[in-house]
Amino acid sequence: MDAAEKALPRYFAIRKKEKLPYFKIIQKISCRKQKDIEAMWAEHEKAMQEFDKLKSKSKAEIRDMENADYSLLDLKIDIASKMLESCVFCERR
Repeated sequence: MDAAEKALPRYFAIRKKEKLPYFKIIQKISCRKQKDIEAMWAEHEKAMQEFDKLKSKSKAEIRDMENADYSLLDLKIDIASKMLESCVFCERR
């Protein structure tokens, strides 16, 4: 095992098709669509707990699950969009 593989074991496991990338896993986690940012963060917190449980399952078990209609990935996109609406990352407002 070289230094890169030692530093990035998950990356190399994904390359070798031994593990699924996290974005594939979070597509399986169903979330409720929320309107305001506080509710989105609360839903995110619950979904991340589900993610922590799900990542310990086997690749085959996860792959066999259906993708959610509105997933944790969708929720993360909506949170990012909501944050960008108020220009949280930008000096120019």
